[in-house]
Amino acid sequence: MENQQQEAAAAESTTLPATPSSQPNDIAPKKEPRHGSSLAIRVGVLVALLMGGSALGGGYYLYQQLVEQYHYTLSVEEKQSASLKEPVSRLNQLEQRLKQIGQLETELGRLTADQSALERRLTNLSQKTPDDWLIAEADYLVRMAGRKLWLEQDPATALSLLKTADERIAAMQQPSLFSLRKALAADMEQVASVRSTDIAGNVYALDEIMKRIERLTPGRNKQEYTPPTDETISDSLNDWQTNLAKSWKALINDFVTVRQRTGDITPLLSPEQEWYLKENIRTKLLQAQLALYRHDELSFREAILMAGGWVKLYFSVDSGTGAQILERLDSLASLRIDAVPISKFQSSDMLRTLVQEGVKAPQPIPDPTPIPAVNPLPEPDQEPEPSAAAESEAEA
Repeated sequence: MENQQQEAAAAESTTLPATPSSQPNDIAPKKEPRHGSSLAIRVGVLVALLMGGSALGGGYYLYQQLVEQYHYTLSVEEKQSASLKEPVSRLNQLEQRLKQIGQLETELGRLTADQSALERRLTNLSQKTPDDWLIAEADYLVRMAGRKLWLEQDPATALSLLKTADERIAAMQQPSLFSLRKALAADMEQVASVRSTDIAGNVYALDEIMKRIERLTPGRNKQEYTPPTDETISDSLNDWQTNLAKSWKALINDFVTVRQRTGDITPLLSPEQEWYLKENIRTKLLQAQLALYRHDELSFREAILMAGGWVKLYFSVDSGTGAQILERLDSLASLRIDAVPISKFQSSDMLRTLVQEGVKAPQPIPDPTPIPAVNPLPEPDQEPEPSAAAESEAEA
């Protein structure tokens, strides 16, 4: 920097013009160049170049050092990551093995619990007595009776199953089971009071009616005969109401004219209408079957009455198939379907408890008066053994 300032000052000194006061009128001679200032400039430039070169060299050296340090750091990190891969993989393997061990322990615990349960069951089975088997059989029979009664609506079979269960309990001859037999007797009495309806038989009867629907013939049913009434008006004042009714009826009849004619009778139904009507009757009978299976008496009666009304209104029921179908439908309309009033057997809980806990054997009743022990009498051929006092006297 100092060299540059000196060079700038020298340049200014050489370029500045001479003032008029300092210069004479005559032209002054040229001055000779000073070699000292140029040498200083050269030295300064050389020093500046050397310093710049040294700065560039130092920067390049530092850059190389930083690059080497960076590569060294990368290599160290790679080595560390490579050295850490194996421990990490081992840790992952250990974690997987720990998970497997945990799963195996869980499975072992489950198997141990199952084994304990099986051992308890085997122990219970080994300790079972014939009475326990009879109790289990009675419990099964009662459950089957409930299934027959509530699912199949068959009280007769349910009653027979309850009677069989009571026979199994009675064969045990256990006084402690008196309350169980009493509950079974109450259940049998309730089941016997349920009215039995032949569901299957009535369903088959409806199937037979549906098969015979195709043989129905359309026709106009004859109206019932009504005897003619006396339309003459009496002279008594007490019959004024009857006379008024007769006069009104005669007035109405004058507005209606009945003419007799001969010719072809127009059918009541076309073939398409007849087919649709028969299908509707068959549909109503199917609904009646479904109501039978559901023990819905109201829906069953409505379907039967509607089908019978259509048969009576549009088909000939004077004789033949129509009369038979109508008679059968009338008999089915009076069918009674009672719902089962029993929701649970009284003996079910008692039997379940006995199956789980087993039948306790009756304890022997101890004798309140113990019999004292009596020394046995000596046999006739044997002499009684002398007592200790007699032996001492004999020795004395």
